Amino acid sequence: MEVLDMEATRQAIEFFLNGKPRQMEVSPHSTVLELLRGPLALPGTKEGCAEGDCGACTVVIGEKKKKNESENIFSYRAVTSCLMLAPQLDGKHLLTIEGLAEGEHLHPIQQAILDDHATQCGFCTPGVVMSLLALFLDNPQPSQEDLLAALEGNLCRCTGYVAIKSAGEHLRTDWLLEKIKAKDLRPAYLEEVEKILGAEKEKKVLSIREGEKSFHAPRTAAQLRHLLSISDSKLLNGGTDITVAIKKHGAPIRNLIDLTSIEGMSEVRIGCEEVVIGGAATLRKVAREVEGVLPVLSEAIGKMASHQVRTLGTLAGNLANASPISDTAPLLLALGAVLHLEGPDGSRKVPLSEFYRGYKQIDLGKEEWISEIRLPLSGEKFHHFEKVSKRRALDIATVNGAISLTLDDRRILAAKVAFGGVAAVPFLAEKTSASLLGREWNLETVEFASTVALEEMRPIGDVRGSSTYRKDLIEGILIKHFLACVEEKGWEQ
Repeated sequence: MEVLDMEATRQAIEFFLNGKPRQMEVSPHSTVLELLRGPLALPGTKEGCAEGDCGACTVVIGEKKKKNESENIFSYRAVTSCLMLAPQLDGKHLLTIEGLAEGEHLHPIQQAILDDHATQCGFCTPGVVMSLLALFLDNPQPSQEDLLAALEGNLCRCTGYVAIKSAGEHLRTDWLLEKIKAKDLRPAYLEEVEKILGAEKEKKVLSIREGEKSFHAPRTAAQLRHLLSISDSKLLNGGTDITVAIKKHGAPIRNLIDLTSIEGMSEVRIGCEEVVIGGAATLRKVAREVEGVLPVLSEAIGKMASHQVRTLGTLAGNLANASPISDTAPLLLALGAVLHLEGPDGSRKVPLSEFYRGYKQIDLGKEEWISEIRLPLSGEKFHHFEKVSKRRALDIATVNGAISLTLDDRRILAAKVAFGGVAAVPFLAEKTSASLLGREWNLETVEFASTVALEEMRPIGDVRGSSTYRKDLIEGILIKHFLACVEEKGWEQ
């Protein structure tokens, strides 16, 4: 086993802030938001909900990615700084609202907000501006849909959003018509920072200790294995839930091990027969990479949380969080996902259908982690995901559901049906799935399957919906699956 020599690690993080290099020691569990509004004295980034729901604290993170062995590319993403821990800034470029205007000369995005009267109290405005900046830095040809997705995580209680969308649309149009040039939108310091980070050599492993708290960022699976063997640690894989648990609910978590720096863990590989998703691949990355081969997964991820949260959260983290109402788990159950786990005794494979043992209980050992998620590919199957919630974005489902069918014309040869929000765990409805086999896929079959489903699942009621309402949703989602299939196949009902 490769032993991580703690004497050969470093305590201070090194990053760029609005074009300027910074090196500083930070508390293991402090957030980027706390760092900005505290030691860095940059209060332009606002604190609203402190749990990733309002977007007022949105900043932009730039980082180097390997394009190939000899070439790097740089990506920019909007993140909610209340959910990102300060140690995770290491090796990255942090852009805030203070880094845009040049003296009295506003940045084009700020000017557009002003021209379209898209600010009133101004509390949400820095977050809106940074979300738009990330969009244009990241996407050379943004569509209107891309614009709305970029802004979905920014709440405003003054403007009613019309003026904000108008400012964004004017920017988008001027950008596409080249009335606004890349040099106008890209802060001038980006080029120099990209050169420096691009040439930067590998540093010592980051390992921060403060009293009983610690944060470690291993770079290899062997280093991770060693750290897990010597400490009682919690794996940080995105952190969108753990950070809230620590900061808002006082979770007694002392030692954190960040998985996102481990070589190869963030990759997504698409083969002829399967998709292999690294255990630290973000939801945004997964959605982009699989869009051409598994569009249903891309669409399902697009209905989760907000853009700023999806750039931090990971697919494996979402599964391991074991929420009964996870948006990805029902779909991956229907798709037949298999998890590859690594630990002190080597690797093992666990079908996702066997991963959940009870409420918040999973088949993952204390020193194990999800290294890969494997999804079989088949162009012959019909897949569909449906989510019912009060809002289209930034909301948790009352019930969600997914289906995967192998069809011979209308006859069902194979079926997997799964639901979330109907049991203590994401639920693969095996009896409901079996009831579909050999039948014609029509409304009569949907009605029969609904009867079986309501016998198989006995959802409870809570603040998001009563038991009766959830039962109605189970039936409604099955109907939605059928109607989506009719539309995709061009059938007559």
